[in-house]
Amino acid sequence: MTSTILIIMAVLLVVVYLGFYIAKKKELPESLSATVYDMQSGYRWAWGAWLGGVALLLFMPLVERNEWLGWLMEVSLFGAALTPLIKKDTLKWHYIAAIATGVISQVIVVVNDADWLSVWMAFIFLYLSSYVQPEGWLGRTMKGKGMFLCQMTCFAGLIGSLLM
Repeated sequence: MTSTILIIMAVLLVVVYLGFYIAKKKELPESLSATVYDMQSGYRWAWGAWLGGVALLLFMPLVERNEWLGWLMEVSLFGAALTPLIKKDTLKWHYIAAIATGVISQVIVVVNDADWLSVWMAFIFLYLSSYVQPEGWLGRTMKGKGMFLCQMTCFAGLIGSLLM
């Protein structure tokens, strides 16, 4: 029960953060990382606080179900959260942490409930549809947003597999 509440709180935190970003910019971000690099440098701590908060909320559900994979996921999430705050960040470490987060999340999905890999069918449909009709609503909305869609697919699969 406690894990479910923490997972729902993490989802709400993601929805609220992205909702504010989308409302302000009037478009989807290119990726989650793009949201931090769009911020003025004095406000980048909000990114670290947001992603760190998501990581803290998911800590117990991840570690109690997946032990060492949960720990790896937490380390990579905190790495992705904190590296943009380093003044001389070359993005290399941020990208390594972000890619590790995505890969580890999908390994956790396979371990917990591989049926949740089916959310990738939605990703493939949306991504390919944007190429079939590039001037249609979906094509205009998704143009250049493949990484964001991929990250949200990883997140949806992870959340679904943790709730099962």
